[in-house]
Amino acid sequence: MKSQRADGKPFFAFINAMEPHLPYTPPDDVAKQFLPADATAEEVAEARSFDFPKTLPFLLGTQSLTARQRTILTALYDAEIATLDASIGRMLDTLEKEGVLDETLVIVCGDHGENLGDHGLVEHRFSLHRSIRRVPLVVRLPGRFDGGRTVANVVSLEDVLPTVLEACGV
Repeated sequence: MKSQRADGKPFFAFINAMEPHLPYTPPDDVAKQFLPADATAEEVAEARSFDFPKTLPFLLGTQSLTARQRTILTALYDAEIATLDASIGRMLDTLEKEGVLDETLVIVCGDHGENLGDHGLVEHRFSLHRSIRRVPLVVRLPGRFDGGRTVANVVSLEDVLPTVLEACGV
């Protein structure tokens, strides 16, 4: 961004953050904010290592999460989202510090949701439930998109590229 701006050119950045994906491994200090106070090190270690192929019996319906497993996995997932939120905040702070935030199109979107025991499933494979399909989509460009608006229409990630092109006058 800085080198492009120094040359008087616009910049483009695509950031593919993977924090809210299995295995859930948020920083310990963030995880502690979400985990139950009585969560044991063993329970947390088991949840932190929960990933394919360990998820296969849950995906096939031959095994179900216990309420305790679900609580701990959900806490780690929430901590992953909090970690990502803080990272996005630092990025926005940097854009503001550099004096370009109010002229920068910022789009934050999720690629999919996650099942954490919902519908007897885990993760995001083999599911078209709403918990997978409904994801965040936030668009910010002062002067072009009014703030705090919620769109009632159905939108799709397919709408992101045309939105970028329109905002850039293409």
